[in-house]
Amino acid sequence: MKSIEYWNQWFPTLVENSGSSMEFIKSANLIIEFDINQERINPKFKIIENPFFCEIEIIDDRNKIYKSRHENWWFPESTSR
Repeated sequence: MKSIEYWNQWFPTLVENSGSSMEFIKSANLIIEFDINQERINPKFKIIENPFFCEIEIIDDRNKIYKSRHENWWFPESTSR
C-alpha cells in the first residue's frame, strides 16, 4: 500500500513536470490487476512470478480521455503466500 500512496502523492508533480497543471485534470484512474492463477519461473532470480496489467485513464477539463496500458510480470517481495 505504501507504493500506491507514493504514486498518489507524486502524481501532481508528474503532471506539472510534463508541462501541464492539475487544474486541467478532471479525473484520473489507475487499475492494477494481477493474475495469480498463471505463473512462471523468473529466469534471472529463479522465483515464481505472475503477470499483471496496469491501466491508466486521465480525463482533462475538456473531457478528452488519455489511456495507457502496461503489461508485464511481477514477483512478490515476500515468498509467503
